[in-house]
Amino acid sequence: MTDRIVVVGSINADIIATVPERAAAGKTVLVSGVERRCGGKGANQAAAAARAGAETVLIAAVGDDHDGEAQLAELVRDGVDVSAVLTLPGVPTGFAFITVTPDGENSITVAPGANAELTAEHALAALESAAPALVALQTEVSAEVVDVVGGWCAARGVRLVLNDGPVVPLSRATLAAAHPLVVNEHEAREICAAGREVAVDDLAAAVSDATGAQSVVVTLGDVGSQIAEGDRVRRVPAARAAVIRDTTGAGDTFLGTLAAGLAAGEDLVGAVRLASAAAAESVSWIGARPPARDDLSVSTASPAAAR
Repeated sequence: MTDRIVVVGSINADIIATVPERAAAGKTVLVSGVERRCGGKGANQAAAAARAGAETVLIAAVGDDHDGEAQLAELVRDGVDVSAVLTLPGVPTGFAFITVTPDGENSITVAPGANAELTAEHALAALESAAPALVALQTEVSAEVVDVVGGWCAARGVRLVLNDGPVVPLSRATLAAAHPLVVNEHEAREICAAGREVAVDDLAAAVSDATGAQSVVVTLGDVGSQIAEGDRVRRVPAARAAVIRDTTGAGDTFLGTLAAGLAAGEDLVGAVRLASAAAAESVSWIGARPPARDDLSVSTASPAAAR
């Protein structure tokens, strides 16, 4: 068995607009800068896993357009095996419009495009061929694909790292196979929203109770992360970021690095520490992945971790 990781997920073209404030209803806000970058949760997570040293295969779909070509070229540059990515004629590549405020926080609107056309049949065939040690999965593809892949992992004893973000209804069996289920604070509260308020310190345990996942990691920004595994809850402090330009993709960097650490033999706490450090570094560049040129210097210092 190798330490190969397979990521099943989305690929998007990102348009990132810098704004002075988040627009309220009926209000126009002028953009001070626009950048076009590669993105999508699946692609971001795969790139992060490859940057962390893991042999990484991505199962995904793009359109037969310029955006699709650009996404695949960038992933190859990042060291990701894209041989299992479908190119679909007549279908646009997924697209995300991201607004970033001066504090580095973001709001994201996604048009799924080709991501919605990824089939369970293709994912299963590609998984069988890749023979991974670990599968990383998130919910910017259909719930059907997520559940089928989760079932494949459970049947073969392959470790599943599941990011239920955005939160979608998944089968109990898929959630129970997750080791870990990774969510941020907002996603954790949505999962636990059945008529009760949950204190921050209790979020990981509450998600564990609600989902039956084998383990749970809740990322809490500059507070750090909570880990629930069995009856035990542990906390890992956030790594400090030297600079914050944009938190877009910090959670994806966290997930991909976490998966790489687990595949390499780290325990969950050790893998979370590695992931937190990578996420803190990721907020120093604009967009979800590092730019092609090493021009990441800025002047502000602040703490941050995965959002």
